[in-house]
Amino acid sequence: MFARLLPILAVALPLAAPPAFAVGDPYVPAQLSSVQQNALRDGCKKRYATNKRKYNECVRGNSAASDNALIDGCYARYQHQRDKLRQCLGRR
Repeated sequence: MFARLLPILAVALPLAAPPAFAVGDPYVPAQLSSVQQNALRDGCKKRYATNKRKYNECVRGNSAASDNALIDGCYARYQHQRDKLRQCLGRR
């Protein structure tokens, strides 16, 4: 009986591991500056206010809309601050 259960446990245990990050804190790509991270969160929140799964994908950068959400967030936050807007959009 135990010999039949061992292969099943060997496959099932790694799948039951907790996620690498907390569920409440979406992962933000590390290559973005803090200005860009905040703008991306704002843009994703604007696009996916009612859909938590799509919001998390957008913030992680896995969504096709992530680039557009970053641009929207940059303009919403730094529309009147030219230097910050350039930094947020990645133009120096």
